[in-house]
Amino acid sequence: MARRPILHSTVLDPNAWARAAAIARAWRVFRRDHASCPRAERARISRNLPTRGIHVKKLVIGLTGGIGSGKSAVSRCFEDLGIVVIDADKAARVVVEPGTPALAQIAEHFGNGILDTSGALDRAALRRIVFSDAEKRKWLEGVLHPRITIEIFKGLREATSPYAILASPLLFEARQDSLANRVLVVDVDESTQLRRTMERDANTEQQVRAIMASQIARSERLARADDVIENNGTLAELRPQVAALHERYLVLAAELRRRGADTPPAGA
Repeated sequence: MARRPILHSTVLDPNAWARAAAIARAWRVFRRDHASCPRAERARISRNLPTRGIHVKKLVIGLTGGIGSGKSAVSRCFEDLGIVVIDADKAARVVVEPGTPALAQIAEHFGNGILDTSGALDRAALRRIVFSDAEKRKWLEGVLHPRITIEIFKGLREATSPYAILASPLLFEARQDSLANRVLVVDVDESTQLRRTMERDANTEQQVRAIMASQIARSERLARADDVIENNGTLAELRPQVAALHERYLVLAAELRRRGADTPPAGA
């Protein structure tokens, strides 16, 4: 009897290796000295960076959730089980470190007011500029998202655990779900979301609601999930849910290896 497919992504797509090679080439280009690379060429590279169906020869779980949902707590639970977690927020910080082409491009576009006295990115200042301006935010995402994707891809390729977690608050918005075989959503009710975020960040309810409104709708996030963790309770209630998913993901990772996804085609 034919074996039923267990993964929803392009894991067994015959073109996956070609796409992987393409993104590897793009990554090498981004590693070059962009100061000597014309802006038009940088734009061309960004447009041509493949962001669909990328294959990293490993089971990748995309982890996401709304603000205050507890994504970091879930990530730590997976790390405690020996699983490598690639944090998209950390990748986003790497690509705008002082001296990087992305930071120089952003400062040129928005002015040096987005830099602090040390020359590092002042995230609060940049957030004030782009938060309520869709066009400016779109431009910024066009600069950052391809570079962040490459940093994430590098981390996933180097991960040594049986499977890897890609934790990203913008998994869907930045199309980073294309890097994952499955999507795990951490879900909480709205009242819990508000309370946690207000306590953690000392924000007003109005500020938190504005952030929530800027994110993908909870209903859409859940509709696109393969797995869901309910995190309205305590850490003690969270850990068993993570442990159960961990066991399932180990089985899926082993199944993926048995299907030969770790073996490139001849001549690749």
